[in-house]
Amino acid sequence: MGGLSQLAQSRGLPEPSIQPELRWVDRADGHRIAAWDWGGEGEPILFLHGGALSAHSWDLLCPLLRSTHHCIAVDLRGHGDSDWAESYRIADHVSDIVRVAEGFKLDRAHIVGMSLGGVVAAYVALDSSGFDAASLALVDVAPGVVFENTRRLRAFVRDSAVADGVDALIEQARRYGARGSEAQLYYRYSTLIRPTEKGGWRWKYDPDGADFPHILNHIAMLDSRAGEMRLPLLVVRGGSSQILSDAAAARFAGLCPQGRWCVVADAGHTVQEDNPLGLSEALIQFWSSRPALR
Repeated sequence: MGGLSQLAQSRGLPEPSIQPELRWVDRADGHRIAAWDWGGEGEPILFLHGGALSAHSWDLLCPLLRSTHHCIAVDLRGHGDSDWAESYRIADHVSDIVRVAEGFKLDRAHIVGMSLGGVVAAYVALDSSGFDAASLALVDVAPGVVFENTRRLRAFVRDSAVADGVDALIEQARRYGARGSEAQLYYRYSTLIRPTEKGGWRWKYDPDGADFPHILNHIAMLDSRAGEMRLPLLVVRGGSSQILSDAAAARFAGLCPQGRWCVVADAGHTVQEDNPLGLSEALIQFWSSRPALR
């Protein structure tokens, strides 16, 4: 917890008082999904991270919410501590999340998903059986995302100096335009890599797992299914994000029967890392205006 405590202190946030419990859930293919249980006595929330990230992307946010909610952050297949896979279709991710809900004995939960995690969350809400999404928060993703503006992020992951460890990744990330603090970037990359048997480092993320045309097609298809999104829905845009515009966030929220949208200032695409306090306030306001889970 030392790294997270130091990061929280550097951001003026309360020092996390607990360490999340790592729990394992079996996928349909027999491999495992990692889920980090932050505890809490309130309504459950499932947090789904973006592509090439991990459940640790939510490590500053979950401590802010666990006094009122039961926070569970999931490593998507091929990410973090979850096993890699032969298939990374959105339907596969949806199946995994339904199994996580079953493993935690959740009949109903809020879902918060950022970027790729938001796409998965949307289809969990639309297509899953045996699990009821109480509300859906899409963090910096909706139809109309500007995929071209992810080019530098994708190039960084593809061409990174991961074998040389965290310091080299931070240096290269700066060259690719990363604006986070040293503490923020150090914590991010230290949670995204693992040592190799030969003494170097590699990504925890499966670099062959990103089928961008498939993902983008599923984002676009949400437009035609917006009318089915009858649950409370919030689109959150990072105030300085180059991926999702105000217009795109507002348009999609307006298509959904209970949709709304907001902007979290001082945040780019990774809103939960850039401004966890601002995101927590936006989510609490969103949930407090909705009926409690039954």
